[in-house]
Amino acid sequence: MNIGTRIAERYFVQEQIGNETFIVVNISSGTRWVLKHLPFLKNQETLDMLHVIRHPSLPRIFETFVIDEKDYFLLEYIEGVTLYDLCEKNGGKISFVDACDYMAVITRTLYFLHSQSPAILHLDIKPGNIVISKNNLPCLIDYGTAQNIKPDYSDTNLLQNGFYGTMGYSPPELLKGEPPTEQSDIYMVGMTLLRLISGVEPTPSFHNDTKTMASIMPATVAKIIGRCIMNNKNDRYGNASELAYDLEIACSTTLSYETYPNRECTPVACLNESSAEKNYNPEESIEKSVNHEYHGKKKSSNHRIFCIWDNCQFAAEIAYVIASKKKKVLLIDADLLSPGIDLLVEFKDSYSQSNRNVIGNSNLADLMEEYSKKRLSSDSIKMFARKTSVETLSCLSGNYRMEDYEYYSTEGLVEIIKTASLSYDFIVISCGKFIYDEFTCVTQICSDIVFIPIIANTVKFREFNRFINFLTGRKQLEREKIVFVGYDYMASEDLSHGTCDELCQGAFAGVISYSQKRRMMQGTKKPYINAMENRIEKQYMGLLKKLSISV
Repeated sequence: MNIGTRIAERYFVQEQIGNETFIVVNISSGTRWVLKHLPFLKNQETLDMLHVIRHPSLPRIFETFVIDEKDYFLLEYIEGVTLYDLCEKNGGKISFVDACDYMAVITRTLYFLHSQSPAILHLDIKPGNIVISKNNLPCLIDYGTAQNIKPDYSDTNLLQNGFYGTMGYSPPELLKGEPPTEQSDIYMVGMTLLRLISGVEPTPSFHNDTKTMASIMPATVAKIIGRCIMNNKNDRYGNASELAYDLEIACSTTLSYETYPNRECTPVACLNESSAEKNYNPEESIEKSVNHEYHGKKKSSNHRIFCIWDNCQFAAEIAYVIASKKKKVLLIDADLLSPGIDLLVEFKDSYSQSNRNVIGNSNLADLMEEYSKKRLSSDSIKMFARKTSVETLSCLSGNYRMEDYEYYSTEGLVEIIKTASLSYDFIVISCGKFIYDEFTCVTQICSDIVFIPIIANTVKFREFNRFINFLTGRKQLEREKIVFVGYDYMASEDLSHGTCDELCQGAFAGVISYSQKRRMMQGTKKPYINAMENRIEKQYMGLLKKLSISV
């Protein structure tokens, strides 16, 4: 196909960027697209799904053409640089922090693909198929090997022909002609990480050399990669969400890798440490920086993102108390099924039908739209967050419509929290009780502390302990982040502090007393937080002080 060739009288070929891959321009709008021949993408069910799915880190397929008896696909053009080219510009590799950060986003994207019904497998994950866009968003491109059903494995040359991606990144089961699974994609993520950090093209002999891996990266990152690239697929991560969570933790720890003459004893050193001791234990250091120890030890004052589990009244009250100390606080109602924050705070503005988007009656919906259009920023969050009667307290809330529930993106919520943390001193997120709600799970994972404010009786402790056991086993909720609070506490009727502490395995932080005024003002036009008693406010301040949270 020549430069300048017209296609369907709507596009012309501007340049060739790869084998049977071109940049084409829409004649009327000037929009640039990628035109690519994908010889193995023939399954109609897969094609139909790829035409309709939408994700910020995936190029959408716009339409299909037959040119010279070949199938060409018009895909969204993502302007940026591939991770392969980025490595080449930086001496062949990138830092493990950047690698884990980029691949955490890609792995979340894979989880989105794997969660489709039926699941879509990408099957060609490598640095050359990941583009870092101009706004620094990693995007997974090239659907040439995508599958959502088991193909015919009688052709032993499929792998060599590129059907299952690139040699060196493909897992052992595909080399043997076995059907691909989610774990096949996970293996490729591990090999991609290894390539990005080491600067060496992956080979079986290299990736099995654990001593070499340990010498070029932190032990925790090596463990993540090692689990991804196990020869037995059953020994790898169970799903992409688990892997993404571990990568996000690796990114969030304030660690740096320092080179020492003796490569075998190279430690991972904390940025705020002036030196590393001889008996330095990298994994122990990582555990200390990730886990939020509470009982008997002080928490870090850097913990600024709070999840309030199933108690929007507590969320509104603690947000108010912190904001009253001149801290910038963003209060988010992430309970889409049963929102309540909008009834508990007093807004300075109105949120009418005219200044909202199509989905939902909320500014959170507007920010989800901003995220989907890749326009989410600190400024857009400040613009859409509603002002309250407390000068430094802003709110994302609304009377969410049940029929719009499916349109809210968990990836969007993560990015909103992450972006908001750059502009606000504290973020308080109210989530629902339902343990199968992805918003509840995501909120808990993203938070530094998970508060469980409950009536202090045996039934409630048993109920939430069962929830915690489930979520720590299935959704990677960290038990160390959890703090129980006796809420609406009445000493004459509720369990003693010591009993409460025993029932929640030492995670009991204190109580917020019963208030008759709170009870009387519920549902009225004047929110209770604006008339909170001094004794209740002091209890919140005492709770924060006990957790070593400075306001």
